[in-house]
Amino acid sequence: MKKFFIILLALTVSIISCNKDDEDVKADPKWTIYDGTNGLINSTAISVACDLNGKVFIGQADGVTTYDNGVFQQYPMDESSFYDLHLDKQGNMWGGVHWEDLMKFENDTWIVPNDEISNIIDIKDGENNTIWFCSDGHILVEYDGTNWMQHQIPDSLVRSDGRLICTYEDHNAKLWVGSWDGLYSLDGDTWEVYDLVPDYYTERVQCLLVADNGDLY
Repeated sequence: MKKFFIILLALTVSIISCNKDDEDVKADPKWTIYDGTNGLINSTAISVACDLNGKVFIGQADGVTTYDNGVFQQYPMDESSFYDLHLDKQGNMWGGVHWEDLMKFENDTWIVPNDEISNIIDIKDGENNTIWFCSDGHILVEYDGTNWMQHQIPDSLVRSDGRLICTYEDHNAKLWVGSWDGLYSLDGDTWEVYDLVPDYYTERVQCLLVADNGDLY
């Protein structure tokens, strides 16, 4: 097994109301709180994304709420937790729903583009306009705009339960896959597993990033 050194960074991200005058923002930041009493389906927000027109999509525990120029619109779906919302390179909005079908937003409604794809928790763009869908299980799905192709880590490489968490495709079209039990990669049809920190009680990889110089974090 190959050994890697991973730098883990604890980041706190804050969003405030923006103003063209940076000095005004610094002097008087203003927070506006939205919850189940003034626009959202409920007070649980899990994911967020913005489309090409500036409409904000908020993934929630029971559906999706959009926010556009001060107007909320709710798309309630009981017990459908939108773990990830993703705007692809063509401007399509996708929704990964825990334990439920993959969703896609078309003509102001959420549709099921493929009823064989479900339990998606992470969605990323790949090279050549492909999209990668990572399930909370053992399956990766690659979509090229026409074909849906499933990939699975070989049993011989799975170190524990093999449950996947996240993906990231680098500049050489090599896919990196974070899981509950370590880091895997898929290069064409070849899978590899990496021994990160063997002295730790867990090697859970929660998030991935490939920098412009090719370094993997």
